[in-house]
Amino acid sequence: MTNVLPKETRARIEAHVHAKFVVVGAIMAASSGAIALLSILPAYVSIYLPRTALEDASRELRDLEAQAGEDRAVVARTRAIVGELAAVRAEPQAAPLIGDILAQKPASIIIENIAYRPGSPGTITLTGKTPDRRDLEAYRERLTAMQRFSSVSIPVAALVGALSGAFTITLSGNF
Repeated sequence: MTNVLPKETRARIEAHVHAKFVVVGAIMAASSGAIALLSILPAYVSIYLPRTALEDASRELRDLEAQAGEDRAVVARTRAIVGELAAVRAEPQAAPLIGDILAQKPASIIIENIAYRPGSPGTITLTGKTPDRRDLEAYRERLTAMQRFSSVSIPVAALVGALSGAFTITLSGNF
């Protein structure tokens, strides 16, 4: 029958058949790719999802450990302060005095230790840290202005910032 058809018609039919083969081949290749992707997808998901879940869990665990470390430091500092305040509890007149001292403290100053020794002259020693030496100077001036102490002394090294913010204030007086 191909002998009966004119040459142009036969060429057009062959081109049409060739186009059908190309379209069917493309559809088959796309279908094979989709089937391969769908068969590999469960393996990828079973490997990737637990790994990201483990990474998230380990990140949360590191955050919790960091917070626990900070909490432990706060608990240790609080225990040390409570131990120091046992002496204050033994001396009832010291509690209002130390309360007045702490009320004069700027917010940037951290008092880490208070040592109270009653007597004539008695001493109160404050140990702590501050990021700004100007706040330490202002605190010293406030304590001096209270006029309850015969002397308020801070080492010069703390005032010039040579101790990286660490300081010791010694208050002397009759208490």
